[in-house]
Amino acid sequence: YPIDQLPERKATFSSFLGLLSVGWELDVWGKIRRANEAAKANFLASEEGQRGVLLSLVSQVSRLYFELLQLDAQLTIAKEAVAAFHKTLDLFTRKYEGGVASKLPVTRAAAAEAQARGWVPDVRIQIEFVENQLSVLLGRPPGPIPRGKPLIEQRLPDIPPGLPSQLLERRPDIQQAEQAVVATNAEIGVAVGNFLPRVGLTALWGGSSGNLSDLATGSANVWSVAAEFSGPIFRAGMLWAEYKAHVALWEESKAVYERTALEAFADVSNSLTARSLLREQRSAFADQSYQLSESVRLSLLRYDQGLASYFEVLQAQQELYPALFNLAETRANELESVISLYKALGGGWKLGTHWMPGAQDDDENGEPASTFRLRILRKPTPAPSCPPAPVRITPPGCAD
Repeated sequence: YPIDQLPERKATFSSFLGLLSVGWELDVWGKIRRANEAAKANFLASEEGQRGVLLSLVSQVSRLYFELLQLDAQLTIAKEAVAAFHKTLDLFTRKYEGGVASKLPVTRAAAAEAQARGWVPDVRIQIEFVENQLSVLLGRPPGPIPRGKPLIEQRLPDIPPGLPSQLLERRPDIQQAEQAVVATNAEIGVAVGNFLPRVGLTALWGGSSGNLSDLATGSANVWSVAAEFSGPIFRAGMLWAEYKAHVALWEESKAVYERTALEAFADVSNSLTARSLLREQRSAFADQSYQLSESVRLSLLRYDQGLASYFEVLQAQQELYPALFNLAETRANELESVISLYKALGGGWKLGTHWMPGAQDDDENGEPASTFRLRILRKPTPAPSCPPAPVRITPPGCAD
């Protein structure tokens, strides 16, 4: 800075000043501690939200995979229906050309065959849609999804009786709601601390020198230590409104937590009920399918012997294949009920590597037989060009 020595002469001097200031706020009222508690709870809630997304992703992929197996089974049924109606059409055509039957059975059989042929593209469209949805969830371009065992060979795990309610504590939504209660409660403590005075300490240290290189070793030092005591003035209305707002948020978070817990119990109850009743429904549909298949076989024998009309044959066939469609859908719904229970319990009902109970027996790949393996998560391999497995109908009273 310039210093006037004489009116006609001026001299310039340089001075460098370096300062380091540090401040502390004493947590006398616990305000900072409650703020840290709220921040930690919000962080844990975000982690539980991430885990909830992953759990939903796994459940959705599993559901779509079993839906894909259901559609594969229905496609096989549709192709078998086309073949069966075509054989019936040939039978009626030969009798019509032989002059022993009218053209009416031929037209009815042709219409039934055309209806069955319409099922095939409809199921293939649904298969394409489900494969594309799975590809999107797996983060890859649309393409074919490799299959494991067919739907009829999928094994259901045994659910142990008396599942403890502590399993619900692992659910991400319950954990997230619980951390939200903790965070809002801590924020009330922060709001209370805003009413109270703030106590702090400040310290300052530095040096001054004419040369920048001598700033740290210069003889001129600057330091100070001071205490700070401040409090809110003319802000009582605003602080009171903030406190009431945080209390309202805490009450809301408690209500959300209670609702989430009740929904968790309802989800588990719904899954267990569906698991039990769908087994009975599948057994009933399997019995219906078996009886209808016998009805088709007997009606064809009676028609060949001239004891039954064409209407009896077509009616039996037209009732059989929709029943097989329902059986495949019920089997897939039964598998999906296990996935719903897995998700409702926050990731299964058994802690450890093998989440399925009764996983002592291993299959041919050395993996637990009762564990659902999502083969579609692996790198896809070209599927062999072989015909789909035929649909087996289990007689009533036999194990499936």
